[in-house]
Amino acid sequence: IMRPLPMPDSGGNLAEFQELLNLDDRDWVLVISWLLFCFYPNHPHPILILHGEQGSGKSYTARLLKSLIDPCKSPLIPNIADLRNLAVQANNRWVLAYDNLSGLKNDQSDALCRISTGGGFSTRTLYENDQETVFEFIRPQILTGIDSLATRGDLLERSILVKLPTIPESHRVTEAELTKTFSELSPFIFGALLNALSQTLKALPTVNPGILPRMADFARFAIAAETALGLEPGSFMAAYQGNRQEAHE
Repeated sequence: IMRPLPMPDSGGNLAEFQELLNLDDRDWVLVISWLLFCFYPNHPHPILILHGEQGSGKSYTARLLKSLIDPCKSPLIPNIADLRNLAVQANNRWVLAYDNLSGLKNDQSDALCRISTGGGFSTRTLYENDQETVFEFIRPQILTGIDSLATRGDLLERSILVKLPTIPESHRVTEAELTKTFSELSPFIFGALLNALSQTLKALPTVNPGILPRMADFARFAIAAETALGLEPGSFMAAYQGNRQEAHE
Protein backbone atom coordinates (compact mmCIF):
# COMPACT_ATOMS: atom_id res chain seq x y z
CA ILE A 1 0.00 0.00 0.00
CA MET A 2 1.53 3.28 -1.09
CA ARG A 3 1.88 6.12 1.38
CA PRO A 4 2.25 9.84 0.62
CA LEU A 5 5.57 11.44 -0.08
CA PRO A 6 6.53 14.36 2.18
CA MET A 7 5.11 17.71 1.12
CA PRO A 8 8.26 19.49 -0.09
CA ASP A 9 9.24 22.67 1.71
CA SER A 10 11.95 25.22 0.97
CA GLY A 11 14.82 26.17 3.19
CA GLY A 12 16.21 22.67 3.78
CA ASN A 13 19.65 21.32 3.04
CA LEU A 14 20.99 17.83 2.56
CA ALA A 15 23.63 18.23 5.26
CA GLU A 16 20.84 17.72 7.80
CA PHE A 17 20.00 14.44 6.13
CA GLN A 18 23.65 13.34 6.18
CA GLU A 19 23.73 13.83 9.94
CA LEU A 20 20.97 11.22 10.32
CA LEU A 21 22.93 8.53 8.47
CA ASN A 22 25.86 6.42 9.63
CA LEU A 23 28.03 7.17 6.58
CA ASP A 24 31.52 8.52 6.06
CA ASP A 25 32.03 11.34 3.56
CA ARG A 26 32.96 9.11 0.62
CA ASP A 27 30.00 6.78 1.08
CA TRP A 28 27.72 9.81 1.49
CA VAL A 29 28.73 10.93 -2.02
CA LEU A 30 27.69 7.55 -3.43
CA VAL A 31 24.47 7.17 -1.45
CA ILE A 32 23.11 10.67 -2.09
CA SER A 33 23.96 10.32 -5.81
CA TRP A 34 22.16 6.96 -5.89
CA LEU A 35 19.16 8.46 -4.09
CA LEU A 36 18.83 11.39 -6.51
CA PHE A 37 19.16 9.05 -9.49
CA CYS A 38 16.08 7.17 -8.23
CA PHE A 39 14.06 10.13 -9.57
CA TYR A 40 15.39 9.43 -13.08
CA PRO A 41 13.35 6.52 -14.52
CA ASN A 42 13.87 4.32 -17.56
CA HIS A 43 17.63 4.04 -17.07
CA PRO A 44 19.68 1.24 -15.50
CA HIS A 45 19.91 1.73 -11.73
CA PRO A 46 22.81 0.49 -9.62
CA ILE A 47 21.98 -1.75 -6.66
CA LEU A 48 22.79 -0.18 -3.31
CA ILE A 49 24.14 -2.83 -0.91
CA LEU A 50 24.36 -1.78 2.74
CA HIS A 51 26.39 -4.19 4.83
CA GLY A 52 28.01 -4.19 8.26
CA GLU A 53 27.90 -5.73 11.69
CA GLN A 54 24.83 -5.74 13.91
CA GLY A 55 24.12 -2.30 15.31
CA SER A 56 25.31 -0.35 12.27
CA GLY A 57 21.87 0.94 11.23
CA LYS A 58 21.47 -0.92 7.94
CA SER A 59 17.71 -1.44 8.12
CA TYR A 60 17.09 2.07 9.43
CA THR A 61 19.15 3.57 6.59
CA ALA A 62 17.27 1.52 4.00
CA ARG A 63 13.90 2.63 5.39
CA LEU A 64 14.89 6.30 5.34
CA LEU A 65 16.15 6.17 1.77
CA LYS A 66 13.07 4.35 0.52
CA SER A 67 10.70 6.69 2.38
CA LEU A 68 11.98 9.67 0.38
CA ILE A 69 11.35 7.94 -2.94
CA ASP A 70 8.72 5.25 -2.56
CA PRO A 71 7.01 5.26 0.86
CA CYS A 72 4.76 2.29 1.43
CA LYS A 73 3.40 0.00 4.08
CA SER A 74 5.93 -2.74 5.00
CA PRO A 75 8.75 -1.04 3.07
CA LEU A 76 11.41 -3.72 3.61
CA ILE A 77 11.06 -7.15 2.01
CA PRO A 78 12.45 -9.94 4.21
CA ASN A 79 13.62 -12.22 1.38
CA ILE A 80 13.95 -12.49 -2.36
CA ALA A 81 10.93 -14.45 -3.55
CA ASP A 82 10.59 -16.82 -6.46
CA LEU A 83 10.56 -15.20 -9.89
CA ARG A 84 6.77 -14.92 -10.14
CA ASN A 85 6.41 -13.12 -6.79
CA LEU A 86 9.53 -11.05 -7.44
CA ALA A 87 7.97 -9.84 -10.70
CA VAL A 88 4.78 -8.88 -8.85
CA GLN A 89 6.78 -6.97 -6.22
CA ALA A 90 8.73 -5.13 -8.90
CA ASN A 91 5.52 -4.32 -10.72
CA ASN A 92 3.99 -2.71 -7.62
CA ARG A 93 6.99 -0.92 -6.05
CA TRP A 94 9.42 1.61 -7.42
CA VAL A 95 12.25 0.87 -4.96
CA LEU A 96 12.74 -2.76 -3.97
CA ALA A 97 14.41 -2.98 -0.55
CA TYR A 98 15.44 -6.42 0.74
CA ASP A 99 16.41 -6.53 4.40
CA ASN A 100 18.78 -8.73 6.41
CA LEU A 101 19.72 -11.15 3.65
CA SER A 102 22.19 -13.89 4.55
CA GLY A 103 23.26 -14.66 1.00
CA LEU A 104 22.23 -14.81 -2.63
CA LYS A 105 21.68 -17.85 -4.82
CA ASN A 106 22.80 -17.69 -8.44
CA ASP A 107 19.26 -17.34 -9.80
CA GLN A 108 18.50 -14.58 -7.27
CA SER A 109 21.65 -12.72 -8.29
CA ASP A 110 20.67 -13.02 -11.95
CA ALA A 111 17.17 -11.72 -11.21
CA LEU A 112 18.52 -8.67 -9.37
CA CYS A 113 20.75 -7.91 -12.34
CA ARG A 114 17.80 -8.04 -14.73
CA ILE A 115 15.77 -5.72 -12.51
CA SER A 116 18.73 -3.31 -12.27
CA THR A 117 19.48 -2.89 -15.96
CA GLY A 118 16.18 -3.85 -17.52
CA GLY A 119 14.71 -7.20 -18.26
CA GLY A 120 11.57 -9.19 -18.26
CA PHE A 121 10.01 -12.20 -16.64
CA SER A 122 7.47 -14.35 -18.39
CA THR A 123 5.17 -16.85 -16.75
CA ARG A 124 2.02 -18.75 -17.56
CA THR A 125 -1.06 -16.66 -16.85
CA LEU A 126 -2.94 -17.98 -13.85
CA TYR A 127 -5.96 -20.15 -14.66
CA GLU A 128 -4.95 -20.28 -18.33
CA ASN A 129 -3.31 -23.12 -20.24
CA ASP A 130 -1.74 -21.31 -23.17
CA GLN A 131 -1.55 -17.62 -22.15
CA GLU A 132 1.64 -15.88 -21.10
CA THR A 133 2.06 -12.89 -18.78
CA VAL A 134 5.19 -10.80 -19.31
CA PHE A 135 6.59 -8.33 -16.77
CA GLU A 136 9.16 -5.74 -17.87
CA PHE A 137 10.76 -3.16 -15.58
CA ILE A 138 13.86 -1.33 -14.38
CA ARG A 139 13.92 -0.61 -10.65
CA PRO A 140 16.27 0.86 -8.03
CA GLN A 141 17.12 -1.74 -5.38
CA ILE A 142 18.55 -1.81 -1.86
CA LEU A 143 19.99 -4.89 -0.18
CA THR A 144 21.04 -5.07 3.47
CA GLY A 145 22.98 -7.81 5.22
CA ILE A 146 25.92 -8.47 7.48
CA ASP A 147 27.98 -9.67 4.49
CA SER A 148 28.49 -7.74 1.28
CA LEU A 149 26.24 -10.28 -0.56
CA ALA A 150 27.54 -9.58 -4.09
CA THR A 151 30.11 -12.19 -5.10
CA ARG A 152 29.40 -12.74 -8.80
CA GLY A 153 31.02 -10.38 -11.26
CA ASP A 154 27.86 -9.35 -13.08
CA LEU A 155 26.20 -8.28 -9.81
CA LEU A 156 29.34 -6.50 -8.57
CA GLU A 157 29.45 -4.49 -11.80
CA ARG A 158 25.94 -3.22 -11.07
CA SER A 159 26.38 -2.58 -7.33
CA ILE A 160 27.49 0.09 -4.89
CA LEU A 161 28.84 -1.57 -1.75
CA VAL A 162 28.61 0.54 1.40
CA LYS A 163 29.95 -0.82 4.67
CA LEU A 164 28.37 0.84 7.70
CA PRO A 165 30.50 1.01 10.84
CA THR A 166 29.07 -0.18 14.14
CA ILE A 167 27.59 2.76 16.04
CA PRO A 168 29.38 3.28 19.39
CA GLU A 169 27.13 3.01 22.43
CA SER A 170 27.95 6.60 23.37
CA HIS A 171 26.45 7.81 20.07
CA ARG A 172 23.31 5.69 19.97
CA VAL A 173 19.85 7.19 20.21
CA THR A 174 16.49 5.45 20.10
CA GLU A 175 14.79 4.79 16.79
CA ALA A 176 11.78 6.72 18.07
CA GLU A 177 13.96 9.83 18.47
CA LEU A 178 15.47 9.39 15.02
CA THR A 179 12.04 8.86 13.47
CA LYS A 180 10.71 12.00 15.13
CA THR A 181 13.67 14.06 13.91
CA PHE A 182 13.37 12.67 10.38
CA SER A 183 9.61 13.30 10.32
CA GLU A 184 10.22 16.95 11.18
CA LEU A 185 13.01 17.33 8.61
CA SER A 186 11.61 15.22 5.75
CA PRO A 187 9.66 18.04 4.01
CA PHE A 188 12.83 20.14 3.90
CA ILE A 189 15.03 17.21 2.85
CA PHE A 190 12.57 16.28 0.10
CA GLY A 191 12.44 19.90 -1.06
CA ALA A 192 16.24 20.03 -1.18
CA LEU A 193 16.29 16.81 -3.22
CA LEU A 194 13.83 18.21 -5.75
CA ASN A 195 15.87 21.41 -6.05
CA ALA A 196 18.98 19.31 -6.66
CA LEU A 197 17.11 17.25 -9.25
CA SER A 198 16.01 20.37 -11.12
CA GLN A 199 19.56 21.75 -11.20
CA THR A 200 20.97 18.37 -12.26
CA LEU A 201 18.55 18.00 -15.16
CA LYS A 202 19.50 21.48 -16.32
CA ALA A 203 23.21 20.66 -16.19
CA LEU A 204 22.98 17.14 -17.61
CA PRO A 205 22.99 18.01 -21.35
CA THR A 206 26.31 19.85 -20.93
CA VAL A 207 28.12 16.99 -19.17
CA ASN A 208 30.47 15.01 -21.44
CA PRO A 209 32.96 13.24 -19.17
CA GLY A 210 34.55 11.14 -21.91
CA ILE A 211 35.35 7.68 -20.58
CA LEU A 212 32.54 6.31 -18.42
CA PRO A 213 32.42 3.18 -16.24
CA ARG A 214 29.78 0.46 -16.24
CA MET A 215 26.38 1.94 -15.29
CA ALA A 216 27.30 4.88 -17.50
CA ASP A 217 23.93 6.64 -17.28
CA PHE A 218 24.18 6.73 -13.50
CA ALA A 219 27.78 7.98 -13.58
CA ARG A 220 27.00 10.79 -16.02
CA PHE A 221 23.97 11.84 -14.00
CA ALA A 222 25.98 11.80 -10.75
CA ILE A 223 28.72 13.95 -12.26
CA ALA A 224 26.07 16.44 -13.39
CA ALA A 225 24.63 16.42 -9.85
CA GLU A 226 27.84 17.28 -7.98
CA THR A 227 27.27 21.03 -7.80
CA ALA A 228 23.57 20.64 -7.01
CA LEU A 229 24.37 18.23 -4.17
CA GLY A 230 27.07 20.47 -2.72
CA LEU A 231 29.87 18.06 -3.64
CA GLU A 232 33.36 18.92 -4.82
CA PRO A 233 33.95 18.54 -8.59
CA GLY A 234 35.41 15.12 -9.30
CA SER A 235 34.32 13.71 -5.95
CA PHE A 236 31.79 11.28 -7.42
CA MET A 237 34.16 9.52 -9.82
CA ALA A 238 36.86 9.32 -7.15
CA ALA A 239 34.39 7.70 -4.73
CA TYR A 240 32.83 5.44 -7.37
CA GLN A 241 36.09 4.14 -8.78
CA GLY A 242 37.44 3.53 -5.28
CA ASN A 243 34.26 1.67 -4.35
CA ARG A 244 34.43 -0.56 -7.41
CA GLN A 245 38.07 -1.36 -6.82
CA GLU A 246 37.42 -2.33 -3.20
CA ALA A 247 34.41 -4.42 -4.22
CA HIS A 248 36.45 -6.49 -6.65
CA GLU A 249 39.28 -6.90 -4.16
